[in-house]
Amino acid sequence: MATLPGYGAMAPAVIRDLLSAIEEDRQPLANGDALIATLGVIDAAYEAARTGERVQVDWS
Repeated sequence: MATLPGYGAMAPAVIRDLLSAIEEDRQPLANGDALIATLGVIDAAYEAARTGERVQVDWS
């Protein structure tokens, strides 16, 4: 399976599923809410690495 630098090994499969979902008029397996939550965790990880402090993840 091909990888996309910086996005991990599963990125091509997620992109294929998103395109299929658009064509099939269905929700993708990785929906918007899940993606936003994931970005929140990633942002918190970067902030923690930058500051050396624990960072609270906002789950709202």
